[in-house]
Amino acid sequence: MPNYIIVETSSHAECIYSQVLFLKEAGNQVHFIGDIRLKSRVEAFGFDSYTYYDFDDHRWTDLLKVRSKIVSLKPRSVIFNTAHGNIVRSLCLLPYPKEIKFVGIAHNVNKLRSGFSQKMISRKIKNYFVLSDDLEESQKGSLPNLSLESFYPIFYPSYRDIDLHKPKNEIWVTIPGEVLSHRKDYPGIFDAILNAESYPSKLKIIVLGRCKRESGRGLEILDWINENNMSHVIRAFDYYIDDDLFHSYIKNSDYIMPAIHPVQSDFDEFLRIKISGAFNLAYAYNIPMLSHEKFREFKDFCENSVFYRSDSIIDVLTQISQGKVTPPVNAYTNEKWSFKYQQEKYLKFCS
Repeated sequence: MPNYIIVETSSHAECIYSQVLFLKEAGNQVHFIGDIRLKSRVEAFGFDSYTYYDFDDHRWTDLLKVRSKIVSLKPRSVIFNTAHGNIVRSLCLLPYPKEIKFVGIAHNVNKLRSGFSQKMISRKIKNYFVLSDDLEESQKGSLPNLSLESFYPIFYPSYRDIDLHKPKNEIWVTIPGEVLSHRKDYPGIFDAILNAESYPSKLKIIVLGRCKRESGRGLEILDWINENNMSHVIRAFDYYIDDDLFHSYIKNSDYIMPAIHPVQSDFDEFLRIKISGAFNLAYAYNIPMLSHEKFREFKDFCENSVFYRSDSIIDVLTQISQGKVTPPVNAYTNEKWSFKYQQEKYLKFCS
């Protein structure tokens, strides 16, 4: 039975379960080597073995142990779930048997073409996954010494369903992810709501992430909601949301709103060099997205989104609440959203 190893020295655990499922369903053994802080997240993913290290306090002796573990398992492939960073570079500088294939996931495609550290990584890793077809398409011909393939890590464990007591007539528009005000255009959305002449009472905005952070970033979201008495319109959280609760909210959402707008300094990077986790959550549960019109040029969005302009957020929300705007009729009908399609692409590239 072939062995595969997934290595994660960083924090992108959300991409791991799909890969384990692809490999295990095909009759392979899959082993995890990763940071100890990921233990609570990955223990339920079904790996055949787990090896943890504290990569924040790594030493060469630890890296040599990782190398020894890899060699002892005699894997067909080693997949670096985050193929960036100094630890990955150090691991890639170590010698390995020639028959082991190395594959990486590029979470920011720009890193593949710049930086000494990434060049060292790419001496070992020649094959990189990117996380959307649009990302792959945007890089065609620009990285002649590397092979790129796209896949969508859009499969999740069967989390426990929690009864959220959602009123039958309510429509939930959910903005998922870490609540940092510089990462999403919360001010633009909230100001549009506050300044609207009227707002549809049955439409709720769910800010699905913990607002209260030690750094203070995110707290202003709660402050704004409280100061403007908007808690009846916007649901936000000041506590950690576990996976069961998080995915229950996603599954009960009528729309996923990435809340990525042109006013943000990194707006042009999305789908050209990176994606948002909100995209994959929508794809995973076949939930239509509520997206800024600038995303209309990308196929994944054209097929699965309702679009708005920066100055038409309230108009579109109102039309949704009145049933005058509905998701595209062909949303999520493309075969690429199926498990079999994604599994076949993944296995072909990393085997």
